[in-house]
Amino acid sequence: MPPSLRTPPLLRLLEELVAERGIRPGDYALFFTTGEGEYLPMGAPEPVEETSGHLVDRQGRVFAWWLAWDPDRRRPVLVDWEQVEPEPEWREVPEYQDACRQVGLAD
Repeated sequence: MPPSLRTPPLLRLLEELVAERGIRPGDYALFFTTGEGEYLPMGAPEPVEETSGHLVDRQGRVFAWWLAWDPDRRRPVLVDWEQVEPEPEWREVPEYQDACRQVGLAD
C-alpha cells in the first residue's frame, strides 16, 4: 500500500468520495497515489494530506484524481476526476499490475 494511504481517515474519505462518483468500495483499486505535502483543514483526529493518484475499476476503466479542499463547500472533494487511458508502459509497473489483480484484471 502506498505510504500516503496508510492513514485510515484518508482511506475512509477516498471511499466516500469515489462512491459519490458511482464506484463502490471493493470495485476499484488505487495506484500511483502520492501525498502532495499540504494538509486539509478538516480537524480530523489524524491529519489528512492532499493526495493525488489513479484508480482502476473492475471494468478496466482508469481515472486520475486529486483530493483537495473545497473552500466554498468547506469539505474535501475530488477536484480532478478524469477518465484516462492507461499508458502502455504501466503494464510493466508492479503497482499498476497489483491494482489490476486486486480488481480481477490480471493479464
